[in-house]
Amino acid sequence: MSNPRIIVVGRFPPPADGQSLSAERLIDMLKFDYTITRINTSVAPETGIAEKWVSYRASGRRLALELSDAENECIVWSSISPQAAGHYRDRLTVLPNLKGHRTIAVIHWGSFARVFQAPLTRISARKMVKNISHFVFTDERLSGACAEWIPADKRSVIANSVDPGLLCSDEEVQKKPTNRNEGSFRMLFLSNMIKEKGYLDVLQAGTLLNDQGLDVRIDFVGRWYSDTDKREFEQLVERNELGRTVHHHGLIEDRATLKQFYLKADAFVFPTYYLHEAQPLCIIEAMSAGAPIVTTNKGGIPNLVRDGVEGFVVPAQHPGAIAAAVRRLTDDQTWLSTSRNARRRFVERYHPGVIREEWVTLINSIHPQV
Repeated sequence: MSNPRIIVVGRFPPPADGQSLSAERLIDMLKFDYTITRINTSVAPETGIAEKWVSYRASGRRLALELSDAENECIVWSSISPQAAGHYRDRLTVLPNLKGHRTIAVIHWGSFARVFQAPLTRISARKMVKNISHFVFTDERLSGACAEWIPADKRSVIANSVDPGLLCSDEEVQKKPTNRNEGSFRMLFLSNMIKEKGYLDVLQAGTLLNDQGLDVRIDFVGRWYSDTDKREFEQLVERNELGRTVHHHGLIEDRATLKQFYLKADAFVFPTYYLHEAQPLCIIEAMSAGAPIVTTNKGGIPNLVRDGVEGFVVPAQHPGAIAAAVRRLTDDQTWLSTSRNARRRFVERYHPGVIREEWVTLINSIHPQV
């Protein structure tokens, strides 16, 4: 007997970002329980407006074709937009095809509530809720922000998780304490190199730590979106004499290599102040590797990382606070307790096995035929 089918509509890598990776990981978790049909809405960042529109319309037609001979299909829509332009794109390409089908919309954006408030979208966004069976948020805080417009029985919270290539075993994590004191204290920033993600604050914290005599190494992993930002970063490294401290590795897609970065990190430092931050995958990946976290109180992060437990929550755009948190982690007992707490929280709340069961339960409750 074949597995029941679900259709996943969303952005898949490339390009690789939080939303596209989350969609890919969702399929990784569900592919053994369901037959997956994917409708990929991704377009390259450099694509022009006209070409993007052609691509979006083509995605809508592919979805319509998949549904043309089907009744009451189960659709997981993982690319719903919180922005005005994206909302009207969704209205013209995806939403017309959802009538008569069970649809679960996945919200990846910390700013999604704005679509219900903005003058250009608030009326159509509230109508949209009636045509969608259920909404999945990655965090309770993000779900609560939309409670005024989406009823409680249409909202669930299911967190992000890691893909199999980045899942660390207990044995791998247990080796970290024995390897930790070999050389410099290693800080890791892993994200797209978007200024609002806080990479300049990490850089400045590194300068402060060097000035204080602490031997640190900072690894930056991520693609540049701006040549201007890249030049600014490189100039600051040179000006502050951080050539031996800072190592930028660019975009790395090989999962085994990325996993080693997480396992070798003494601290994962992600001081984001990004407007749309929701539940960063990179923090969950770092927790899988037992890396203590230094981060900010943005989006759903407060429910991921508890200050003083899995790491430290610092004010946004505050390199001094980042440096102070890193110095606290150089204490062996503080490091060991936060590392163990980070790994324990991952295993209990964000492990793929836990998240997969939550998704299967939800799909079967929304769509019992599946």
